[in-house]
Amino acid sequence: MKTARLSARRLAVAAWMAALLASSAIGLAAWTASSDSGGGQAPSPHVHLAMLRADGILLPFAAHDGDDWKRAWPDDVSNRELPATLGDVPRSWWGGAVPGEWRLWQRDGETAAPLKPLALTMLMVGGHRRLGVRTDQKPAPLPAAPFQVPYPKIGLAVSGEVTVGPIASVSRLGPAWRELLPGLHDALTAAEERTVNGLRANAGWRHPFAKKVRSSIVPELEAWYTTSLPGSDISVSYIEAAKKYPPQLTDDGCSLETFITGWIYHNKKTPKPKTTFKAVVTYCDREKASYMLPFGQMVLGGRVHWVFQMSGRDHEWYTVTEITPERVRYLVEYFGGGFLR
Repeated sequence: MKTARLSARRLAVAAWMAALLASSAIGLAAWTASSDSGGGQAPSPHVHLAMLRADGILLPFAAHDGDDWKRAWPDDVSNRELPATLGDVPRSWWGGAVPGEWRLWQRDGETAAPLKPLALTMLMVGGHRRLGVRTDQKPAPLPAAPFQVPYPKIGLAVSGEVTVGPIASVSRLGPAWRELLPGLHDALTAAEERTVNGLRANAGWRHPFAKKVRSSIVPELEAWYTTSLPGSDISVSYIEAAKKYPPQLTDDGCSLETFITGWIYHNKKTPKPKTTFKAVVTYCDREKASYMLPFGQMVLGGRVHWVFQMSGRDHEWYTVTEITPERVRYLVEYFGGGFLR
């Protein structure tokens, strides 16, 4: 009877995973075709990326020169001679080539709007000084406190001949959402145990709940982003999940949690997905947790790239990854600012 129930579960999971792969493949093919239909013109090899904040200020963070990605724009300007105008910005700060026209891709948007840079401006992101670019984008009314971290973002600004498509977010209302984590129990538990063992070895800290109890706590899925890879049977996901423990007398009303994040490789040909998870043992305030805020995906050199922000209560990072059938490569990690020491 147990075997029959397990087989039925696997069949159900296989069915919704096939549907998920098909739907994400359709969306990816659509914007990939749009990106490749440039009216017969060869695309420019140079691509520049910048985050557009809710106050209308650009924070450049990455450049692609046709071969490689670079984290070019300086993050620490405290001991640098600053340019007076945009025209004075060194080419090296732009990754070797001055950007052309900028376009704004708002999160989950399907079209881009022109964006005009106006002047350099200094700002604080948390406790760090950053050099940004003021634009003609009208600031949102009272978007946030000036030093808020993470600061609200409008979208991704791009200079270069590349199309940005949305990163799909799986609905909480569908069966896929409910069925994902039970099949990943061992991988999620192993990620938590690695962190717990590391804390015990390095800091002498012991988890108040025994390993058997920890294994019985059911994690809750909080975010799930996914894409399919062109020309393959593979779909790649990023998830965020949490295991929440009963409150203890010493918790001061904020109980212990384990926040687990990472990548999943789904393959139509193999029933067991490949995973890469990491865990953070924290409390309900999640002081050191980092959350993904996806801004879009693009195809360069036939490979899918995700652009997203990783942020928490005291930090924000801007990231470019390359997703291949074999692995996820972190190509650019730019510290946008915060209160980290």
